[in-house]
Amino acid sequence: MSRPWHAALLACSRVVSRGLAVAACAGLVLLPPAANAQFGYGGAATQPFTGIPGQVTNAPTTSSAVSGPPGWRLTPYVNVQETLTNNVNLQPKDQAQADLVTQITPGLRIQGNGARVSLNGFVAATGLFYINTGAQNNRVIPQVGLLGRWEAIEKFFFVEASANVQQTFYTPFGPQPSGLANATNNLYTTSSYRVSPYIQGVMAGNISYYLRNDNIWTSLGGAPVSVSDSYTNVLSAQLSSPVDPFGWQVQGYRSNVTFTDQSQAFLTELARLRLLYAINPQLQVSLDGGYEHNDYPATQYSGAIYGAGFRWTPTPRTNVVGNWEQRFFGSSYYLLAEHRTPLSVWSLNASRGISSFPQALATLPAGNVDLLLNASLQSRIPDPVARQAAVDQIIQQRGLPTTLTGPLTLYNQQILLLEQVRATFGILGARNSLFFNAFWVKTQPITASGTVIPSIGANVLTNNNEQYGVSAVFSHNLTAITSLNLSATGLRTDSLPPQTLETKQYILRAVVNTQLSAKTTGFVGLRYTWFDSNAFNDYTEAAAFAGLNHTF
Repeated sequence: MSRPWHAALLACSRVVSRGLAVAACAGLVLLPPAANAQFGYGGAATQPFTGIPGQVTNAPTTSSAVSGPPGWRLTPYVNVQETLTNNVNLQPKDQAQADLVTQITPGLRIQGNGARVSLNGFVAATGLFYINTGAQNNRVIPQVGLLGRWEAIEKFFFVEASANVQQTFYTPFGPQPSGLANATNNLYTTSSYRVSPYIQGVMAGNISYYLRNDNIWTSLGGAPVSVSDSYTNVLSAQLSSPVDPFGWQVQGYRSNVTFTDQSQAFLTELARLRLLYAINPQLQVSLDGGYEHNDYPATQYSGAIYGAGFRWTPTPRTNVVGNWEQRFFGSSYYLLAEHRTPLSVWSLNASRGISSFPQALATLPAGNVDLLLNASLQSRIPDPVARQAAVDQIIQQRGLPTTLTGPLTLYNQQILLLEQVRATFGILGARNSLFFNAFWVKTQPITASGTVIPSIGANVLTNNNEQYGVSAVFSHNLTAITSLNLSATGLRTDSLPPQTLETKQYILRAVVNTQLSAKTTGFVGLRYTWFDSNAFNDYTEAAAFAGLNHTF
């Protein structure tokens, strides 16, 4: 995640939801201090690239090189899965239909890192074929996760671009099945494309500079209600002095979100000066002040902003960062506490800030198992390439999901206020591993001076609720090539007053994975889902599944 005064990792990640993996290894991009959270300053809303919750696509977690020049690997793969379910359309018991579903996913994983050009990620398509309900449910689903970077002028001018196509859920009150086999009209396809030229460097006096222009295009298909495409432009700039023991930063931020069926955009602009002081090498504090201007449909607000922050690193394995700022919607804050040992990693994150759907969509998952494993193995395997290979092997051999369950990104043509807390824990042993994730997210329309800012196309299903979730994944190596994977997920969504909607969902899974050959793994599993809601039909679903993952 982005963190103040630190280089930000935009991602070498894999994306998954409810236990199905998406390999999306992205390039490493170092951002200057405070280039993310502190520019727009407001918690999750202004931390780009931190999660794609609700995604349900799948692709392999490991691969082997087949062709390409030095430093580049192209890996074709195919996943095949058969699922026998007693409730394919997730209906009440008296309307449930059993079905056998064949799921075939051919794809290509790209891992390319040249001297000045990189391209990492995957392109895939999943075909779903139903024995009993084929006429209404057969479909092909595209899946793309690519991130490229070009160093156009050495150590000065860069261009970054990404493409992401995935399936997500429209509302947290509706069904959120653990895979693609179940058919639900709560599922739709989101496409997000980003082009980001930026410059960065150091000038006289050791003053660092940074200027970035993010351009994001989003489109949606198959949603249960009418939705609109969007274009988002984010400009961010910063000058930073050394901190010895005093220092300063000057920051500017401008976000412009436009939906195609709206005549006016959502404009946010701010500038701030931050003063920093290093009390000692482990503790740094800051004070900031500035001015913001917000121009939304039917509402405008301008005024001063001010805040304070700190960074504490008592050991190389422990990091605590906190920021607070007064904004037009009230208090904005961000807290990150993380600690790792040779066998475990812990993380706690809390934030409050504003967000738009296009910006929240272009994020990496919370509870990323890949990053958790990387952190826990850092002291044992210092080399990042060797460490990533070890992470890939662990995920494959133990059949681990590559992220834990997270909250949904909620579609809405509005600027929303998000308040959230997330906790993640992972421990890796010789034969056993355990990963745990919990979250709470409150989503509501923002207010200015106590008045709700009007929205277009908003409704209680997507802009005024609380999401709760907890998930745990336990893996045990039965033999050198076979593992047992047990997982449990609990989700709950409550609407905020005066509405009284409530949904609860629980998913249990058991999977046995085995290595059939150097390039082929097989798996068999069972799952059970219980769904209870006063907004949608209640249901239960039981399924057995088996399949193969093969790389060429």
